[in-house]
Amino acid sequence: MTASMKRGNTLVMRATSARGTNTSYRFSLAGFTAAYNAISAACA
Repeated sequence: MTASMKRGNTLVMRATSARGTNTSYRFSLAGFTAAYNAISAACA
């Protein structure tokens, strides 16, 4: 999943609410790779 997020531009999450409503959320992945690399370096 992380590799896909590094390659991607947008993360789409689809969900169904407790009332049965289907919905989707879009998140930009701009800066994800840099943030991931910084976190990985800090935790190494």
